[in-house]
Amino acid sequence: DDVRKLYADVCNPFLWMLSIAGNFDSKELLDVIEKATRQWTGKPQPVLSVSLRATQIPDVDVPMQRDQVFVQYVRESPLPLSEISVDRVAVDLLSSIYFGGLSARMFKLREATGIFYTFGGVLASPTPTGFERTQDSVHSIVSPEKLQEACVLFESFLRNVFSSPVTQDEFDIAVHALRSKIAESAVGSLSLAQHFVNLMFFNRDEDYRRRYLLVLDSLTPEVVQEVAVRYAQNGKFVRVRVGTIPNPV
Repeated sequence: DDVRKLYADVCNPFLWMLSIAGNFDSKELLDVIEKATRQWTGKPQPVLSVSLRATQIPDVDVPMQRDQVFVQYVRESPLPLSEISVDRVAVDLLSSIYFGGLSARMFKLREATGIFYTFGGVLASPTPTGFERTQDSVHSIVSPEKLQEACVLFESFLRNVFSSPVTQDEFDIAVHALRSKIAESAVGSLSLAQHFVNLMFFNRDEDYRRRYLLVLDSLTPEVVQEVAVRYAQNGKFVRVRVGTIPNPV
């Protein structure tokens, strides 16, 4: 009965978005989809919003790997960002510079210290409600013995990274990465399918790529750094740790 109830609540067209890319007759395909989902039941569901207010969570005893701790720092993004604007594209560049790959500042910290098993991060990631509210998130996996040292390094990194000037090399690498990402989004069925989802879910238009690249081409390292300074002025990160925590405080 519980399984049937869950199926009835979840398996309905109101909670799913289907995106298809390929060579087909759209009307015929729509008929097939309507027939396949005709028996789905359930009521329309509201869009979930994300709250980043700090909450005290009681201890929960769950099985997990005991030789590692997942550490995450998250906050609601401090600047209101429209989807295509100087601030929006500059923050995308900063996200790439700080966390984007082998040339990223966080990767260099990982290599220099040998403490972080993995790392990941993104600035101004859209929530399910769209681009009106975004969040910053940085995370890593560390050993319990190195947890305190890792948190000190993480927090020092987040305090100082926005004020450290963007170099020309960092800027050039990040611009190339974003241009490649935009180009790749127009190649292949999976990328096109995701593009169609973005058109509907985030109210993007077909001219999105061209307008984004125009803003990208107008930026300089100095403009990006000015956005970084403003971006750092507001909002505190919340620390989340999951695992065996030595001497939790």
